[in-house]
Amino acid sequence: MPALPPADGFAISYGPITDAGEAVRQEEAAMRAAGACLSPRLALVQPGMPALRLNSAGWLRAPAAAIAGLDDSRAMLAFAGVALRRRAPLFAAPLRAFLDDYVGFVAARVEDARTVLSERLAQAGFDPEGALPHYRDWAFSALLPLPAAHVGWREEAGGPHGFVRCDAAFWTGCELLVVFLEGGSMPTPRERRARERLALLPQVRILHAEREPGRGWTDGALAAALDGFWEGCELPFGLIRPAALRDGHWPR
Repeated sequence: MPALPPADGFAISYGPITDAGEAVRQEEAAMRAAGACLSPRLALVQPGMPALRLNSAGWLRAPAAAIAGLDDSRAMLAFAGVALRRRAPLFAAPLRAFLDDYVGFVAARVEDARTVLSERLAQAGFDPEGALPHYRDWAFSALLPLPAAHVGWREEAGGPHGFVRCDAAFWTGCELLVVFLEGGSMPTPRERRARERLALLPQVRILHAEREPGRGWTDGALAAALDGFWEGCELPFGLIRPAALRDGHWPR
């Protein structure tokens, strides 16, 4: 019999936490009651919900003045990169390197696609050389990495969450990418069995990232899974959407 998706989706705690179950217990009910899916340490993922992106609300809590003081999209992306690094545990150097590589990958892909993205702005009636929106703002449509993630799901309705610890998780809107960095600690037999059960679930894809000399973590199969992040996004928005936006659309 094929595995069934969890009825209430996935509860993914992330960041430097010591008890994933406690993190979920503290926030899940209030988030569901408020209709929220993302906080600085918990993501509630339901099949069919939109992708979690760098400009998704909830993961980044920063003073408005700090964001307003950033000069351009590149400064905002660097700011986001620092915020992501802070969610890596203290001694997780490979994970911090992965996050740095990912931010660099996002910036490079936007530059590679500059012509296409600028043409999209022009077709929508905007000046491709204007300040807002800018083609580099598509960087914030990149998928949001949930660092040091504990992917939780209920194997029985109403039962407790089981958790699988991974280096990072991404929700694409279609599937949950669960990333393990090669060279990390060996899983215990119990952890290995939990990973095997998770891998059987629909909408879950396990990816093992290797870092070869002269290459980054985000090369190879992982790059293919994370690329093209601007597809499906009509127009770009920055890390924090400007107050001038109404109903998520740029004013004309």
